[in-house]
Amino acid sequence: MMDTLGPADAAIAWTLIRSAVIDRDERPFVLLFDLQDKEATVATDFDGVLEALPYGRRVIVLRLDLPMARATRALARAVGG
Repeated sequence: MMDTLGPADAAIAWTLIRSAVIDRDERPFVLLFDLQDKEATVATDFDGVLEALPYGRRVIVLRLDLPMARATRALARAVGG
């Protein structure tokens, strides 16, 4: 997320989605970040992505469930789980 959004916007996005990350389930987890308004929205399916896309604005869309799952597995291996 930081590589794509940069440190300042990633910090804003993290603040806005942190609780959704903690409460997420096994569905896809897609972050939509509006570059103009600095707003972050989470979607868990394609319809949610479409609903969250503002018209005429630059939005970065990142699917985060796959890298989060990889990080979780790596942590489990590191601690012997």
